[in-house]
Amino acid sequence: MEKNRILQENNEKTRHPGRVKWFSAEKGFGFIETTEKAGDVFVYYADIVSDGFKTLLKNQAVSFEIVIEDRGPKAVNVRQENG
Repeated sequence: MEKNRILQENNEKTRHPGRVKWFSAEKGFGFIETTEKAGDVFVYYADIVSDGFKTLLKNQAVSFEIVIEDRGPKAVNVRQENG
Protein backbone atom coordinates (compact mmCIF):
# COMPACT_ATOMS: atom_id res chain seq x y z
CA MET A 1 0.00 0.00 0.00
CA GLU A 2 1.18 3.49 -0.85
CA LYS A 3 0.44 5.01 2.57
CA ASN A 4 2.34 2.23 4.40
CA ARG A 5 5.31 2.79 2.10
CA ILE A 6 5.23 6.51 2.92
CA LEU A 7 5.08 5.80 6.67
CA GLN A 8 7.88 3.24 6.55
CA GLU A 9 10.15 5.61 4.62
CA ASN A 10 9.79 8.24 7.35
CA ASN A 11 12.07 7.98 10.34
CA GLU A 12 9.91 7.23 13.40
CA LYS A 13 11.46 10.27 15.14
CA THR A 14 10.13 12.59 12.42
CA ARG A 15 7.26 14.77 13.64
CA HIS A 16 4.13 14.87 11.52
CA PRO A 17 1.40 17.53 11.49
CA GLY A 18 -2.25 16.60 11.69
CA ARG A 19 -5.73 17.31 13.05
CA VAL A 20 -7.80 15.16 15.37
CA LYS A 21 -10.48 13.38 13.33
CA TRP A 22 -12.19 12.09 16.47
CA PHE A 23 -11.22 11.05 19.97
CA SER A 24 -13.31 9.28 22.62
CA ALA A 25 -12.26 10.35 26.11
CA GLU A 26 -14.43 7.50 27.45
CA LYS A 27 -12.64 4.84 25.43
CA GLY A 28 -9.23 6.54 25.44
CA PHE A 29 -8.53 6.38 21.71
CA GLY A 30 -9.28 7.97 18.37
CA PHE A 31 -7.78 8.92 15.02
CA ILE A 32 -5.68 11.76 13.67
CA GLU A 33 -5.90 12.91 10.04
CA THR A 34 -2.43 13.62 8.75
CA THR A 35 -1.91 16.67 6.59
CA GLU A 36 0.47 14.49 4.58
CA LYS A 37 -0.64 11.63 2.31
CA ALA A 38 -0.18 9.00 5.01
CA GLY A 39 -3.89 8.69 5.85
CA ASP A 40 -5.51 8.39 9.29
CA VAL A 41 -3.38 7.33 12.26
CA PHE A 42 -4.61 5.62 15.45
CA VAL A 43 -3.96 7.47 18.73
CA TYR A 44 -4.16 6.07 22.28
CA TYR A 45 -4.51 8.33 25.33
CA ALA A 46 -1.25 7.10 26.90
CA ASP A 47 0.67 8.49 23.90
CA ILE A 48 -0.58 12.07 24.44
CA VAL A 49 1.98 14.41 26.03
CA SER A 50 -0.07 16.50 28.46
CA ASP A 51 -0.37 17.41 32.11
CA GLY A 52 -3.48 16.09 33.82
CA PHE A 53 -6.30 14.35 31.94
CA LYS A 54 -5.08 13.21 28.52
CA THR A 55 -7.65 13.90 25.83
CA LEU A 56 -7.91 15.49 22.38
CA LEU A 57 -10.61 17.62 20.77
CA LYS A 58 -12.07 17.19 17.29
CA ASN A 59 -10.15 19.31 14.72
CA GLN A 60 -7.41 20.10 17.26
CA ALA A 61 -4.02 20.70 15.59
CA VAL A 62 -1.38 18.23 16.77
CA SER A 63 2.09 16.98 15.89
CA PHE A 64 3.26 13.44 16.50
CA GLU A 65 5.66 10.64 15.62
CA ILE A 66 4.47 7.51 13.80
CA VAL A 67 5.33 3.92 14.67
CA ILE A 68 4.17 0.94 12.66
CA GLU A 69 2.55 -1.76 14.79
CA ASP A 70 0.90 -5.06 13.85
CA ARG A 71 -2.48 -3.35 13.43
CA GLY A 72 -1.08 -0.42 11.43
CA PRO A 73 0.30 3.07 12.03
CA LYS A 74 0.05 4.55 15.53
CA ALA A 75 0.68 8.12 16.71
CA VAL A 76 3.06 8.50 19.66
CA ASN A 77 4.50 11.52 21.47
CA VAL A 78 1.35 13.46 20.47
CA ARG A 79 1.54 17.18 21.27
CA GLN A 80 -1.03 19.94 20.89
CA GLU A 81 -0.02 22.66 18.42
CA ASN A 82 -1.09 26.29 18.29
CA GLY A 83 -3.54 26.93 15.47
